[in-house]
Amino acid sequence: MCMNTLYTAKSATTYTEVRDYLNSWRFPKVYGIGIDRLFSDTASHNNLKKGAFGSTASEFLTIAPVLLVYFVRVCSQRHASNPDLLKYVL
Repeated sequence: MCMNTLYTAKSATTYTEVRDYLNSWRFPKVYGIGIDRLFSDTASHNNLKKGAFGSTASEFLTIAPVLLVYFVRVCSQRHASNPDLLKYVL
């Protein structure tokens, strides 16, 4: 819901930016996280179309803490002046 709202508002927060942020982190190979697969152009388009993020539970639990850091450090500051968007970010 948050990403769809930010996309509709033409925010700089996009699946591509999230992918780039996640790729700046290192994940243990044992988890087999396919960041590029999860955030490919096709996957991003499908996520926006269906209004939900597609991943396995294991993949999402692995990236969730990093997504929290992204939303706190990047998105909450970016949208601090827009309370309508900020409520989705928070």
